[in-house]
Amino acid sequence: PKRILVLHGMPGVGKLTTATRLRELLAPSFRLFHNHLVVDLCHSLFDFGTPQFNRTRYVRTVGVWRLLSLSSLVATSQVHIWLHLFRQAIESELDLIFTFAFERTADEFFEQFLALCTELGAQLLFVRLHCASDTLRSRMTSDSRKTRAKLTDLTLFDQLIDSGFLYEGRGPTGDWLEIDTTNSTADETAALIVQRLHEHEQQHEQQPQAPSS
Repeated sequence: PKRILVLHGMPGVGKLTTATRLRELLAPSFRLFHNHLVVDLCHSLFDFGTPQFNRTRYVRTVGVWRLLSLSSLVATSQVHIWLHLFRQAIESELDLIFTFAFERTADEFFEQFLALCTELGAQLLFVRLHCASDTLRSRMTSDSRKTRAKLTDLTLFDQLIDSGFLYEGRGPTGDWLEIDTTNSTADETAALIVQRLHEHEQQHEQQPQAPSS
């Protein structure tokens, strides 16, 4: 089955940085599909924080975050876009690296994502990244996050945590791998994931195959 490495964790823990390095180490087998692509789309046209950027980013309608077209006449569901792309990728037999942060507005997508992977027989490998609180808060205000239009406001971050909007989720059967990135670089974290993946593949190859009928 095609594999999807799901790197998840709080904002600032190093998901995208690790995933980018992981993509380099696993090329050409794996493709990277990260959760900032919609923001990047808006940011390619408008500066972060401007009225135009905010209008074309996310608008909440009927409990789903929707990306408005520039004309603001047609709203396209990000959930539907993601699921369509995942279906096409899995049916095209691509291995994927996917970065994801658990948040309440993404719960619907996550359930549909799991159902889609089950339907198509994709193998999900959940990798939880976490780090010490002071390290996380320091990383969140980095210049690189500001450049990528990511969440950098610590007051807002605390509000999102306290309200339960952001939360530490898990894979449906637990996490395949859990890594503390407090004292690890992205290169070290990615290398650890690659090592674990190779071990996983070797174990799978050594399993006895069921006799053909």
